[in-house]
Amino acid sequence: MVKCGDICWCKSGLGKLKCNVDGAIFTDNGCMGWAAVLRNDEGNFFQCISGFMKSTLSPFLLEIIVVQEALSWLKSLHVDNVIIETNTFHHDYEDALDTGLLCYYCLCFSIIFIVLDL
Repeated sequence: MVKCGDICWCKSGLGKLKCNVDGAIFTDNGCMGWAAVLRNDEGNFFQCISGFMKSTLSPFLLEIIVVQEALSWLKSLHVDNVIIETNTFHHDYEDALDTGLLCYYCLCFSIIFIVLDL
């Protein structure tokens, strides 16, 4: 476990990969960016991807896009046993409903990828 203030990062379980995702909104420039970092069960770097686009979505919608992009990327790598971790719960959304909706949408995306074998 690695701690940084109140936030900590833990290795994935044996034989699993862990994908940390995050996004940032640059309101002054009207842009947003995101990144996903994949590590093995030892915590060692495996692969990463990042993206950038002209938009100023809400943090809530950006988190959904980041998870969706990460799922697409992971599917293209043909990897399984992946844990996706986001810092969603460290954001100050208006209420718990936003966080619940985010979890719901991410779950829907993952089910679509599994059922449709995308």
